Amino acid sequence: MSDKINELILKLNDKDCAKAQAFLKIIDDMGLKDEIKLDGVVYMALKSNVLTLEEIKNSFAPSTLATIEILLKLDSINYSQQNEEAENIRKMFFAITKDIRIIMLKIAFVVAELHNLEGQTPEQDKALAHSILTLYAPLAARLGLSNYKTTLEDTAFMLNSPDIYESVKKQVDERYHQRQPIVDRLKELVENCLKDIGIAGKVYGRKKHIYSIYKKLSDHSLDTIYDLVAVRAIVKSVPDCYALLGRIHTKVEPLQKRFKDYIAIPKSNGYQSLHTTVIFEGVPVEIQIRTEEM
Repeated sequence: MSDKINELILKLNDKDCAKAQAFLKIIDDMGLKDEIKLDGVVYMALKSNVLTLEEIKNSFAPSTLATIEILLKLDSINYSQQNEEAENIRKMFFAITKDIRIIMLKIAFVVAELHNLEGQTPEQDKALAHSILTLYAPLAARLGLSNYKTTLEDTAFMLNSPDIYESVKKQVDERYHQRQPIVDRLKELVENCLKDIGIAGKVYGRKKHIYSIYKKLSDHSLDTIYDLVAVRAIVKSVPDCYALLGRIHTKVEPLQKRFKDYIAIPKSNGYQSLHTTVIFEGVPVEIQIRTEEM
Protein backbone atom coordinates (compact mmCIF):
# COMPACT_ATOMS: atom_id res chain seq x y z
CA MET A 1 0.00 0.00 0.00
CA SER A 2 2.77 2.47 0.93
CA ASP A 3 4.57 1.69 -2.35
CA LYS A 4 1.50 2.74 -4.34
CA ILE A 5 1.20 5.93 -2.30
CA ASN A 6 4.88 6.82 -2.77
CA GLU A 7 4.69 6.08 -6.49
CA LEU A 8 1.78 8.51 -6.91
CA ILE A 9 3.41 11.22 -4.80
CA LEU A 10 6.57 11.09 -6.94
CA LYS A 11 4.44 11.94 -10.00
CA LEU A 12 3.16 15.16 -8.44
CA ASN A 13 4.79 18.55 -8.98
CA ASP A 14 6.76 20.07 -6.08
CA LYS A 15 3.85 22.12 -4.73
CA ASP A 16 1.37 19.24 -4.84
CA CYS A 17 3.99 16.84 -3.47
CA ALA A 18 4.44 19.09 -0.40
CA LYS A 19 0.66 19.24 -0.03
CA ALA A 20 0.44 15.45 -0.23
CA GLN A 21 3.10 15.02 2.47
CA ALA A 22 1.22 17.43 4.73
CA PHE A 23 -2.01 15.55 3.97
CA LEU A 24 -0.48 12.19 4.96
CA LYS A 25 0.75 13.58 8.28
CA ILE A 26 -2.74 14.90 9.03
CA ILE A 27 -4.33 11.56 8.10
CA ASP A 28 -1.88 9.74 10.42
CA ASP A 29 -2.80 12.15 13.21
CA MET A 30 -6.49 11.49 12.59
CA GLY A 31 -5.84 7.75 12.91
CA LEU A 32 -7.17 6.77 9.48
CA LYS A 33 -6.02 3.51 7.87
CA ASP A 34 -3.84 2.91 4.80
CA GLU A 35 -6.77 2.13 2.49
CA ILE A 36 -8.34 5.55 2.96
CA LYS A 37 -4.88 7.18 2.75
CA LEU A 38 -4.46 5.67 -0.72
CA ASP A 39 -7.90 6.93 -1.74
CA GLY A 40 -6.87 10.41 -0.65
CA VAL A 41 -3.61 10.41 -2.60
CA VAL A 42 -5.39 9.05 -5.69
CA TYR A 43 -7.86 11.92 -5.39
CA MET A 44 -4.98 14.42 -5.17
CA ALA A 45 -3.40 12.83 -8.25
CA LEU A 46 -6.72 13.20 -10.09
CA LYS A 47 -7.00 16.88 -9.11
CA SER A 48 -3.39 17.42 -10.26
CA ASN A 49 -4.12 15.77 -13.66
CA VAL A 50 -1.69 12.93 -12.93
CA LEU A 51 -4.53 10.39 -13.17
CA THR A 52 -7.85 10.29 -14.99
CA LEU A 53 -11.10 8.75 -13.76
CA GLU A 54 -10.74 6.03 -16.40
CA GLU A 55 -7.25 5.16 -15.14
CA ILE A 56 -8.54 5.04 -11.57
CA LYS A 57 -11.37 2.73 -12.65
CA ASN A 58 -8.94 0.38 -14.41
CA SER A 59 -6.05 0.42 -11.92
CA PHE A 60 -7.56 0.68 -8.45
CA ALA A 61 -10.14 -1.12 -6.33
CA PRO A 62 -13.84 -0.30 -6.84
CA SER A 63 -13.92 1.09 -3.29
CA THR A 64 -11.27 3.67 -4.25
CA LEU A 65 -13.29 4.77 -7.29
CA ALA A 66 -16.40 5.05 -5.09
CA THR A 67 -14.55 7.27 -2.61
CA ILE A 68 -13.23 9.49 -5.42
CA GLU A 69 -16.72 9.91 -6.88
CA ILE A 70 -18.07 10.94 -3.47
CA LEU A 71 -15.24 13.46 -3.02
CA LEU A 72 -16.03 14.95 -6.44
CA LYS A 73 -19.68 15.32 -5.42
CA LEU A 74 -18.57 17.12 -2.25
CA ASP A 75 -16.43 19.41 -4.43
CA SER A 76 -19.52 20.38 -6.42
CA ILE A 77 -21.33 21.90 -3.41
CA ASN A 78 -21.74 25.67 -3.63
CA TYR A 79 -20.10 27.17 -0.54
CA SER A 80 -21.05 30.75 -1.39
CA GLN A 81 -24.31 30.55 0.56
CA GLN A 82 -25.14 33.01 3.31
CA ASN A 83 -24.37 32.05 6.92
CA GLU A 84 -28.00 31.29 7.76
CA GLU A 85 -27.85 28.49 5.17
CA ALA A 86 -24.58 27.06 6.51
CA GLU A 87 -26.29 24.25 8.42
CA ASN A 88 -28.06 23.16 5.23
CA ILE A 89 -24.68 22.92 3.47
CA ARG A 90 -23.31 20.75 6.28
CA LYS A 91 -26.40 18.53 6.04
CA MET A 92 -25.72 18.12 2.32
CA PHE A 93 -22.28 16.71 3.18
CA PHE A 94 -23.83 14.02 5.36
CA ALA A 95 -26.55 13.38 2.76
CA ILE A 96 -23.89 12.66 0.13
CA THR A 97 -21.93 10.29 2.38
CA LYS A 98 -22.49 8.63 5.73
CA ASP A 99 -18.83 7.54 5.76
CA ILE A 100 -17.18 9.78 8.35
CA ARG A 101 -13.74 8.81 7.04
CA ILE A 102 -14.45 10.53 3.72
CA ILE A 103 -15.51 13.74 5.46
CA MET A 104 -12.31 13.54 7.53
CA LEU A 105 -10.40 13.15 4.24
CA LYS A 106 -12.00 16.31 2.90
CA ILE A 107 -11.10 18.23 6.05
CA ALA A 108 -7.53 16.91 5.80
CA PHE A 109 -7.28 18.17 2.19
CA VAL A 110 -8.37 21.66 3.24
CA VAL A 111 -5.92 21.79 6.16
CA ALA A 112 -3.11 20.56 3.88
CA GLU A 113 -3.92 23.33 1.39
CA LEU A 114 -3.32 25.91 4.11
CA HIS A 115 0.38 24.96 4.12
CA ASN A 116 0.84 26.65 0.75
CA LEU A 117 -1.39 29.59 -0.08
CA GLU A 118 1.14 31.57 -2.09
CA GLY A 119 -0.13 33.05 -5.34
CA GLN A 120 -3.77 33.30 -4.32
CA THR A 121 -5.67 36.50 -5.02
CA PRO A 122 -7.47 38.36 -2.18
CA GLU A 123 -10.76 37.16 -3.68
CA GLN A 124 -9.57 33.54 -3.54
CA ASP A 125 -8.43 34.04 0.05
CA LYS A 126 -11.84 35.38 1.07
CA ALA A 127 -13.66 32.56 -0.73
CA LEU A 128 -11.50 29.97 1.05
CA ALA A 129 -12.03 31.71 4.39
CA HIS A 130 -15.80 31.69 3.83
CA SER A 131 -15.88 27.97 3.00
CA ILE A 132 -13.77 27.21 6.09
CA LEU A 133 -15.94 29.17 8.52
CA THR A 134 -19.18 28.04 6.89
CA LEU A 135 -18.39 24.39 6.47
CA TYR A 136 -15.04 22.87 7.38
CA ALA A 137 -14.39 24.31 10.84
CA PRO A 138 -17.91 23.39 12.08
CA LEU A 139 -17.51 19.90 10.58
CA ALA A 140 -14.16 19.48 12.33
CA ALA A 141 -15.78 20.52 15.60
CA ARG A 142 -18.66 18.10 15.08
CA LEU A 143 -16.23 15.22 14.46
CA GLY A 144 -14.15 16.02 17.55
CA LEU A 145 -11.16 17.32 15.54
CA SER A 146 -10.66 20.33 17.81
CA ASN A 147 -7.01 20.97 16.87
CA TYR A 148 -7.96 21.21 13.20
CA LYS A 149 -10.99 23.36 13.97
CA THR A 150 -8.61 25.81 15.66
CA THR A 151 -6.17 25.79 12.73
CA LEU A 152 -8.97 26.28 10.22
CA GLU A 153 -10.66 29.14 12.09
CA ASP A 154 -7.45 31.05 12.79
CA THR A 155 -6.28 30.73 9.19
CA ALA A 156 -9.68 31.80 7.85
CA PHE A 157 -9.63 34.83 10.15
CA MET A 158 -6.11 35.72 8.94
CA LEU A 159 -7.17 35.41 5.29
CA ASN A 160 -10.38 37.37 5.71
CA SER A 161 -9.16 40.19 7.99
CA PRO A 162 -5.34 40.16 8.08
CA ASP A 163 -4.95 43.54 9.83
CA ILE A 164 -7.45 42.73 12.58
CA TYR A 165 -5.92 39.27 12.98
CA GLU A 166 -2.43 40.70 13.49
CA SER A 167 -3.72 43.28 15.99
CA VAL A 168 -5.54 40.68 18.09
CA LYS A 169 -2.62 38.24 17.87
CA LYS A 170 -0.14 40.87 19.06
CA GLN A 171 -2.30 41.75 22.08
CA VAL A 172 -2.84 38.09 22.95
CA ASP A 173 0.87 37.28 22.66
CA GLU A 174 1.75 40.17 24.97
CA ARG A 175 -0.68 39.02 27.65
CA TYR A 176 0.34 35.40 27.23
CA HIS A 177 3.98 36.25 27.94
CA GLN A 178 2.90 38.31 30.97
CA ARG A 179 0.87 35.41 32.39
CA GLN A 180 3.14 32.54 31.37
CA PRO A 181 5.05 32.42 34.71
CA ILE A 182 1.72 32.34 36.60
CA VAL A 183 0.42 29.55 34.35
CA ASP A 184 3.61 27.54 34.92
CA ARG A 185 3.20 27.79 38.70
CA LEU A 186 -0.49 26.87 38.49
CA LYS A 187 0.43 23.84 36.37
CA GLU A 188 2.77 22.75 39.16
CA LEU A 189 -0.04 23.15 41.70
CA VAL A 190 -2.40 21.01 39.60
CA GLU A 191 0.32 18.35 39.16
CA ASN A 192 0.74 18.27 42.95
CA CYS A 193 -3.05 17.89 43.33
CA LEU A 194 -2.87 14.81 41.08
CA LYS A 195 -0.13 13.35 43.27
CA ASP A 196 -2.04 14.17 46.47
CA ILE A 197 -5.03 12.04 45.44
CA GLY A 198 -3.06 9.35 43.60
CA ILE A 199 -4.43 10.03 40.11
CA ALA A 200 -2.39 9.64 36.92
CA GLY A 201 -2.66 12.49 34.46
CA LYS A 202 -0.93 15.13 32.37
CA VAL A 203 -1.08 18.89 32.77
CA TYR A 204 -0.55 21.47 30.01
CA GLY A 205 -0.70 25.22 29.52
CA ARG A 206 -3.07 26.32 26.75
CA LYS A 207 -3.40 29.61 24.88
CA LYS A 208 -6.88 30.35 23.50
CA HIS A 209 -6.86 30.59 19.73
CA ILE A 210 -7.11 33.93 17.99
CA TYR A 211 -10.46 33.62 16.22
CA SER A 212 -12.20 32.45 19.40
CA ILE A 213 -10.85 35.48 21.26
CA TYR A 214 -11.90 37.80 18.44
CA LYS A 215 -15.50 36.55 18.67
CA LYS A 216 -15.54 37.28 22.40
CA LEU A 217 -14.21 40.82 21.96
CA SER A 218 -17.64 42.07 20.83
CA ASP A 219 -18.88 41.60 24.43
CA HIS A 220 -15.67 41.65 26.49
CA SER A 221 -12.39 43.49 26.81
CA LEU A 222 -9.27 41.37 26.46
CA ASP A 223 -8.55 41.68 30.19
CA THR A 224 -11.93 40.15 31.13
CA ILE A 225 -11.51 37.02 28.99
CA TYR A 226 -10.50 34.62 31.75
CA ASP A 227 -9.65 31.69 29.49
CA LEU A 228 -7.18 33.71 27.40
CA VAL A 229 -4.61 31.32 28.86
CA ALA A 230 -5.61 28.19 30.72
CA VAL A 231 -4.31 25.08 32.39
CA ARG A 232 -5.60 21.79 31.00
CA ALA A 233 -5.47 18.49 32.88
CA ILE A 234 -6.00 15.15 31.12
CA VAL A 235 -6.97 12.21 33.37
CA LYS A 236 -8.14 8.64 32.81
CA SER A 237 -11.78 8.62 33.89
CA VAL A 238 -14.80 10.80 34.62
CA PRO A 239 -14.57 10.13 38.41
CA ASP A 240 -10.94 11.28 38.22
CA CYS A 241 -12.12 14.57 36.64
CA TYR A 242 -14.39 15.36 39.58
CA ALA A 243 -11.87 14.15 42.17
CA LEU A 244 -9.20 16.46 40.74
CA LEU A 245 -11.65 19.37 40.60
CA GLY A 246 -12.49 18.92 44.29
CA ARG A 247 -8.82 18.81 45.27
CA ILE A 248 -8.00 21.94 43.25
CA HIS A 249 -10.82 23.84 44.96
CA THR A 250 -9.27 23.06 48.36
CA LYS A 251 -6.03 24.69 47.22
CA VAL A 252 -7.18 27.77 45.29
CA GLU A 253 -10.29 29.92 45.42
CA PRO A 254 -12.81 29.25 42.61
CA LEU A 255 -14.44 32.28 41.03
CA GLN A 256 -18.18 32.24 41.62
CA LYS A 257 -20.38 31.67 38.55
CA ARG A 258 -17.36 30.58 36.50
CA PHE A 259 -17.78 26.80 36.87
CA LYS A 260 -19.13 24.90 33.86
CA ASP A 261 -19.83 21.17 33.83
CA TYR A 262 -19.71 20.17 30.17
CA ILE A 263 -19.35 16.52 31.20
CA ALA A 264 -22.84 16.31 32.71
CA ILE A 265 -24.25 18.66 30.04
CA PRO A 266 -22.07 18.52 26.88
CA LYS A 267 -22.06 21.35 24.35
CA SER A 268 -24.20 20.91 21.24
CA ASN A 269 -21.13 19.73 19.28
CA GLY A 270 -20.44 16.98 21.84
CA TYR A 271 -17.63 18.84 23.64
CA GLN A 272 -17.06 17.61 27.19
CA SER A 273 -14.87 19.02 29.95
CA LEU A 274 -14.98 20.61 33.39
CA HIS A 275 -14.14 24.33 33.38
CA THR A 276 -13.38 26.23 36.55
CA THR A 277 -11.87 29.70 36.89
CA VAL A 278 -9.71 30.15 39.99
CA ILE A 279 -7.96 33.11 41.56
CA PHE A 280 -4.26 32.27 41.59
CA GLU A 281 -1.70 34.83 42.74
CA GLY A 282 -4.42 37.45 42.37
CA VAL A 283 -5.12 36.59 38.72
CA PRO A 284 -8.17 34.69 37.36
CA VAL A 285 -7.05 31.65 35.36
CA GLU A 286 -9.23 28.93 33.86
CA ILE A 287 -8.54 25.24 34.53
CA GLN A 288 -10.00 22.62 32.19
CA ILE A 289 -10.24 18.96 33.22
CA ARG A 290 -11.16 16.15 30.85
CA THR A 291 -10.31 12.58 29.85
CA GLU A 292 -8.24 11.63 26.79
CA GLU A 293 -11.43 10.44 25.03
CA MET A 294 -13.05 13.84 25.46
